[in-house]
Amino acid sequence: MPKETNKQTKLSGTTKKKTTKSSTTKATKPKVPLKINTSKLKVGMTVKNYKELCELLKQEVTTGNAKKYQLKEFECYFDWEKSGQKFIITDIYDTPLEKDDKRKFGNNSIYAHCIEVILLQYLSKQDGFTSTLTKKNWWELLGITNHNYGKTSEKDLIKLDQTVTSFEVRNFYQRCNKRLEQILFSALNNLKSRKLIIYEPETVIVEYDNHGNEISSIATDDEKKLILQTERYVLHTEMGYEKMFQVFVSGRQKEYYEKVNELLLDQFGWDHCYKQLKIIYTPEDIKEALPETEIYLQKQLLNENVVTCINENAQSYYDKCIEKYNKEVFGNEEDYWGELPAFSMENNKNIWKIPDTYLTAQSILTNELIKIGHKDLEFSAEDFIKSNEDDPEFSF
Repeated sequence: MPKETNKQTKLSGTTKKKTTKSSTTKATKPKVPLKINTSKLKVGMTVKNYKELCELLKQEVTTGNAKKYQLKEFECYFDWEKSGQKFIITDIYDTPLEKDDKRKFGNNSIYAHCIEVILLQYLSKQDGFTSTLTKKNWWELLGITNHNYGKTSEKDLIKLDQTVTSFEVRNFYQRCNKRLEQILFSALNNLKSRKLIIYEPETVIVEYDNHGNEISSIATDDEKKLILQTERYVLHTEMGYEKMFQVFVSGRQKEYYEKVNELLLDQFGWDHCYKQLKIIYTPEDIKEALPETEIYLQKQLLNENVVTCINENAQSYYDKCIEKYNKEVFGNEEDYWGELPAFSMENNKNIWKIPDTYLTAQSILTNELIKIGHKDLEFSAEDFIKSNEDDPEFSF
């Protein structure tokens, strides 16, 4: 039978009413408090200016250092790109980040070093000193994706399962393209900084002669200018967007490329154009660096496993301490029908509580004392390929 809520019971010398247990008296893991309501924001949304952004978030409009601090706070809840005074929302986090949290850039070190080893192995077996592929072909060659990526039609992907919709497919590519670019270019930039390679994007123009034969050529600077003007016209004038990111979020990339190619064909006789990535290297240096890079990767993989083990151990210890603390303060909850007794520090001076900041402190110590290269190997937006940082479709 259910216990009556108005019944009195005697427990440990105290009388308590049987009411719903109060969860607020339990010690819990520290969380980032939700201070900012982002429910009125959407990914891809353009907000006119800072004042309008504050209105949507129900936050006070500030100036000077207060504004800088406030924008740092906003970065914990969502990400954006600026276009003049406008804010273009690029991501909204389900769980708010802590300040200076690097999760939005991801941890690319292990992936980058794996790519470095595979790339060096591949280049060491090639003839000459250059290698050129499209971005998606580089991904496939390096094992980042399989041969279906970007080739299977949306219609066929939707047939895979009833849970897969057009939205799911677009969202998948939107997330993955950005993340995979970060991983790839993190590796390339590291090899570049070691003076093992240089890389450069190339634009390829495709046209057909009177016999239907395909003719491909690397675009000159003048031709790139014409392509750029055409792309800007379609993006801004015809589609009304500020950045390519908005085209992808809205699922209109097919429409965008069709419009661009149509104009290129009408005005210049070009069927279409695409981008590719050319890597230039010195074969002797590549072969010399390969063994050292392979050894470092093994160390990095081992170190990552150790860091994971240490962090899991800290989490387990924290959970056990919290459980022990709750039992010492409140006893066994099953012994109570009603509200848990109020906690008094005066009566429990000898009960030790693990600090709420324990996990944060342990993580800092793990990074400082265990993790290899934690300061140097975090992905940096500044290291990302600057010539294409505003070009999410960088489809070479």
